[in-house]
Amino acid sequence: MLSNDEAVARFKEILSSKEGWQILKDSQFVSHLATFMAWGLKSAQYDSERSLQEFFLSTALNRSSISARAEDKGYLPRLSAPSYGGVRIRNAGANQVEIPALQAFQSNKGIPYLIKYPVVIPSGETFDTTIYQLSIETVIGTVSEAIPFFEILFDQSLTLSIHQVDVYVDEQDGSGYVQWAMARRLMNTLPESMAYDLFYSHNGQIGVRFGNGTFGKIPAESSSIKCVLWVTEGDTILLDNLMLQVSGSLLDVNGQQAMLEVKTISQISGGSSTEGTEEFRRNLMYWPLYNDDFVWSEDYAFFIKRKIPGILWIKVWGEAEAEIESGSKSIDNINSIFISAYKPGETALQEQVVQTLESVKLFNKWIRWVDPVFVSFTLSITGNIHRKYSTEHVTSAIRDALSSAYGKDSARRVDAFRIKDAYKIVNDTGYFSESMAKFSITVTGPTETAKLREMLCVGTISCSLGYL
Repeated sequence: MLSNDEAVARFKEILSSKEGWQILKDSQFVSHLATFMAWGLKSAQYDSERSLQEFFLSTALNRSSISARAEDKGYLPRLSAPSYGGVRIRNAGANQVEIPALQAFQSNKGIPYLIKYPVVIPSGETFDTTIYQLSIETVIGTVSEAIPFFEILFDQSLTLSIHQVDVYVDEQDGSGYVQWAMARRLMNTLPESMAYDLFYSHNGQIGVRFGNGTFGKIPAESSSIKCVLWVTEGDTILLDNLMLQVSGSLLDVNGQQAMLEVKTISQISGGSSTEGTEEFRRNLMYWPLYNDDFVWSEDYAFFIKRKIPGILWIKVWGEAEAEIESGSKSIDNINSIFISAYKPGETALQEQVVQTLESVKLFNKWIRWVDPVFVSFTLSITGNIHRKYSTEHVTSAIRDALSSAYGKDSARRVDAFRIKDAYKIVNDTGYFSESMAKFSITVTGPTETAKLREMLCVGTISCSLGYL
């Protein structure tokens, strides 16, 4: 590339060969004109280089470029997941109240919540259940023409909030709305399969795509399509012991306004947003290797954790591992996929995992849920610290650090325990950096799991600290 002085000299040389410009080649006007042209060429060169970078996924920066490749490869980014927690509902009225499924509530800041299952509460009684930071949006479209791969795109304002999409089709044959099943990339579908696929378009919108008559059924002309969108704000927090209000009107069995007191009994949290641009780009680079094809245990684990964010521990094993563990063969293990997982506060994880895997056709595979067994060990820390530190403060810091690494509900927990790692964690708190300060760690209980279903975590952490 020419330097600025070389470019100006070259520009003047070109002008000197033009009739009428020779007299101006050494003027200030030509010098400034050359500088201006250099700026224009440099800007054009930069724009062309940036455009070239957008052609390659490894160097693309614009989300629109990445989204186009996602649509090409059939990649669907991770959908948003709602925060959830426990609530206690008290019926303060004189009559029984039957709360329907998907009843909406809201916090004092107007954030929507709902319960997924119906609840019946007699007068004066209380009921504890799980509430989710979700609301329901309905999008209705009409099939103007029975064409292959008919699509409905959802508004960009909804795309980042979508957690789940349920699709119902009324083909105007008198049967009313019938729920169709989701089939990723319309795999394993037949011409009459009532199936649809979710896709991510090049303009950053999530949409619904139907079949072409070979891979999935084509909705009939004039059919009405109802898309029920479960939307969430993702990572939100509502502290415990706060009140929620019923949205809309809710009546008791006698038709009177229900008198309900709804209060959180645990923190409502644990939600997550959709993939950021960099995570989106990285996942897309490795997507062709995976592509929802389950070959080994990590494929199942990756798929489930993408669909159900917040899972802290998951173990997947097959027939061979099950028979090695039991020491005998059994026909019940043939073609079985065993899954055990843990998500703090989630009581319906088994149903969620099974429902998630039902969206993928698994030939000759039987999903078998196994409840996790928690195996805990205790840690005892003794040592001496400098007098400038409070023993209570240091004890709290040590417990927090160890609980973060090995706690049952810690988002940063590690599956394996090594004593050298525990020493490093305590040492990294910084309270034993002074000369003569020291500590020791005693471990009681198992530090390894013996069964595939076992999840290792720390139990009691005790500290006995003195001063130098």
